[in-house]
Parts: sequence; C-alpha cells; structure tokens
Amino acid sequence: MNKYTFLKIALMALPMGFLSADMVQDAEGNKVQTEADGTKKITTPDGATVQVNPDGSKVVQGADGTRVEVKADGSKTITQPDGTTVQVPAK
Repeated sequence: MNKYTFLKIALMALPMGFLSADMVQDAEGNKVQTEADGTKKITTPDGATVQVNPDGSKVVQGADGTRVEVKADGSKTITQPDGTTVQVPAK
C-alpha cells in the first residue's frame, strides 16, 4: 500500500448499512468488522487499520506506524512514527 492508498482509506467514509455481517472480507482483501455499537474496524492486507466510529470520527493506523485521527468535525491529528505530530484544523 502506498501513501496515496493509505490516505484514501484514511479519508473514506463508509455508508451506513454497508455491512450485514459482523466480519466480512471485501474483494481487495480488507477484513471489515462491525461492532454492536456501530464501530467499523477495517484491516488491510498489509496490516494498516481503520476504525470508523458511530460519531463519524476515524482512527487510521498505517502499517508504517503513522497514525491519523480524524474527528467528527473534520480536524485531524497526524502522528508520524518518529513522534512528530501535526494538527490540521477542520475546513
């Protein structure tokens, strides 16, 4: 997975009702799990994870250790593996 694919996954929004089972695997090999509270956890074949919360916030953990937290208002906190943190305000 390259950085562009990682960011695409980080910023994508899953439509409500996308899943009908607790855990499925999509055509790209991603494992998608839905929790009872509506939280969706996606694990990509390379080990990156995306958690989409019911309030619209997301947490993306890249296989390289990069972590992106997207709040429901659209603001982001990006933490690099070396500990560097960048805050991006909502538009």
